[in-house]
Amino acid sequence: MSSVRAHEERAGILELLPTGIGMGGLLGVARAWLLGSGPVVGGADAAALERWATLSRFPSLLAEALVAGVAGGVLLVFAASRGYSQRALAYLVALAVGLLFLSGWPPESGAAALPGFGYEPLVLAAGIALVGLLFAHAGNLARGPLALVAAGLVAIALPLSIARALAADAPQMPRRIIVADVVASPDAWRILEQRPGLPPKPVTLTPIVDQHADVADKPAIRMAPPCAVGFDVPVEAGVATLRAAAGADLSVWSKLPPNLDALAVDYSVELDGKVVWSERIAHAPMPPGVWEPARFAWRHVGGADGIAVRPGQKVTLRTAFAPGQDVSGLAEDGLMLGFGGVVLERSAPRARSLARPDAPNIVYIVMDTQRADRLGCYGYRRPVSPHIDALARRGVLYEDAYATSSWTWPSTGSLLTGMLPDEHGVTGNDRCTLGFANTTLAEALQARGYTTAAFSGNPLIVPGRQFDQGFEHFDGAVPDFRMSDMLVPGALEWLRRHASVRFFLYLHLVDPHTPHRPHPEEAARLGLGAPPAGWPERGADGIPVHPESVGFEVSPEVRRFMSDEYDASVATGDRWVGAVLTELRRLGLDDRTVVCFTSDHGEGLLEHGLRGHGNSVHAEEVRVPLILAGPGLPAGRRVRGAVSNRHVASTLAAYGGTVLAARDALHLIDDELRDEAQTMTLRGRRGREGGLRLHGFRAGPWMLHWREHPREGGFLAPVDVPLDDLRLYDVGGGVDPNELHDVALVEEARARGLLEQLQQRLAESRAHGPQLVPGVGAGGMATLRHIGYAGEDD
Repeated sequence: MSSVRAHEERAGILELLPTGIGMGGLLGVARAWLLGSGPVVGGADAAALERWATLSRFPSLLAEALVAGVAGGVLLVFAASRGYSQRALAYLVALAVGLLFLSGWPPESGAAALPGFGYEPLVLAAGIALVGLLFAHAGNLARGPLALVAAGLVAIALPLSIARALAADAPQMPRRIIVADVVASPDAWRILEQRPGLPPKPVTLTPIVDQHADVADKPAIRMAPPCAVGFDVPVEAGVATLRAAAGADLSVWSKLPPNLDALAVDYSVELDGKVVWSERIAHAPMPPGVWEPARFAWRHVGGADGIAVRPGQKVTLRTAFAPGQDVSGLAEDGLMLGFGGVVLERSAPRARSLARPDAPNIVYIVMDTQRADRLGCYGYRRPVSPHIDALARRGVLYEDAYATSSWTWPSTGSLLTGMLPDEHGVTGNDRCTLGFANTTLAEALQARGYTTAAFSGNPLIVPGRQFDQGFEHFDGAVPDFRMSDMLVPGALEWLRRHASVRFFLYLHLVDPHTPHRPHPEEAARLGLGAPPAGWPERGADGIPVHPESVGFEVSPEVRRFMSDEYDASVATGDRWVGAVLTELRRLGLDDRTVVCFTSDHGEGLLEHGLRGHGNSVHAEEVRVPLILAGPGLPAGRRVRGAVSNRHVASTLAAYGGTVLAARDALHLIDDELRDEAQTMTLRGRRGREGGLRLHGFRAGPWMLHWREHPREGGFLAPVDVPLDDLRLYDVGGGVDPNELHDVALVEEARARGLLEQLQQRLAESRAHGPQLVPGVGAGGMATLRHIGYAGEDD
């Protein structure tokens, strides 16, 4: 009797499997079709990415479809041998199983959830159930090994093979590799001809100050006519493209002698002695009553395509005065012209890839000017940051993270390269262009198949300063601060368009930065009232950096309003961080996206008599938030001890499956931390003195401040450094976290010991740093003055 029952059970399985497999295959194909044909934000390109992503995930989707299909098949086989009432109920349940799967169940199948529930899933589920009924009632057709093989081939093997073939053709993304930065490599030049007393040299040229034409600052080779510079295309460059632009600084046309209405200059490029591009440009002032910046635009060598070059070819850049001009009255400072942005680049398209929990997306949020101690997760009592606090609860928070500088340019260079400012070279107004020799986090991730984008609200973090390296899309070339209401909506749209591919998204938000423009709802929620008497017309920017030095009276009411307005601006930034996190969750990306939240620096609110940032290395200006959350990261963990947020770059690179070429890199989760951090500013202030070179070195519980006096041949020995140049604070264990009590006098030996360690680290950094880093031109200086980073005398 048992053998008969076993035989019947085997027969039942043989009857069930073809039906379940057939239904599963149909469900998988149907769901893939629904996912690939639904409405997609972003047009044809985004739709193509979505279809490719769906097909790439088809194997896992099909496996889940088979589970649903077998469940439905069991019901249909059961129904085929039961009475009418049981049969009807089984049919309805089988139909419900199909509908659940087609409308997005299970919620995480490796494919995006369906955009909505329409009539198509209903029609498809009914059709699949009908096919299953035919299988279930087909008698011998649905029994036996032959039926099983046939069902497998038709329902699984065929669509799977087609999907794999189509998915293998991954969409390509453009990738630009700079193989030689000619401007930054003067040792590679050959001076073939020069004007007496004016050899060619690296400078920054700005044709005119305007934000809406191609006239921005460019690192350039000044080539006062007649001049010729030659260089060879290196063998390692391979087949490359020469990019360069001819033009002149505004000082050329603004300093013409009375006998010249215009200065006509012939610019040319030769390859192996043959002219391949030339243009005559007449440098002349703008006619009265006319504003046409386009007439001053850079002339790009070879147009949009550049000029193709091969290894070993000899390139010559040449300038000459057009014949027939009297140039005897030209002053030397009126000959600032030449070729800017001279690079050799190679195109290396890369296939896009898909995100997984073990190969996650990365969202890197830098909240400009965000102090750590003004967030709830860092102990602040006002409810300014509910979304950032929630992020901290599901991730890792570093209690004592420090920025590498107290202002934007040096610090952001570190956030993107993992290097200290002296290593990546961006340290001040005269050295503010991120060199192509640096490998950025975006470049490293792009090489791993990440689709990359950046949205910057800070006018200093722009392509013109070469912060766009490795980013396929960079939204940031504007002359003023853009608060998040002008920036984040574009980032959210980009997210929706690229949710189906593995991406790296960098957001540089500026809501806590002056000029403060808090969201009205956040201002009302925090009770921000009207400005008090004595509040400057320019807002907080109207309060001098060091009020006491100019006799500006800061009343308690002004101080309180400044603090409250900052809080409301922090809350505004938090509001937009919440919008980003909500969108990630809505898109189903939470479990395959690592999110990092940090800042480039803090903000002084008169704690040490200073307002703003870049003025000191005190905690309010350099201690920043640092939170990491995402798949594989422990929730609710708090890490004590000093860390530098420059190590974020190497940590995120590791999550992207690559290594960032930064000296002494750390993985903030996996490696043992050192409980130390360095910070600096070249814009420091002490009393009435400004423009000071200040360093901060946190080691264990101690924070050392050192005023460096630049000198050739290295540092003054620690024992010879005047004690007045040192400050020492015991910031550990809650003793003096706000750095109010200098103990350098009573702890002199400790202070000098820490100084010795700091000097050793600085010497190592400078030994690895670039020698040539271009600074601002007239355009960059105009931006700095506009946003309050420079005065008229700079």
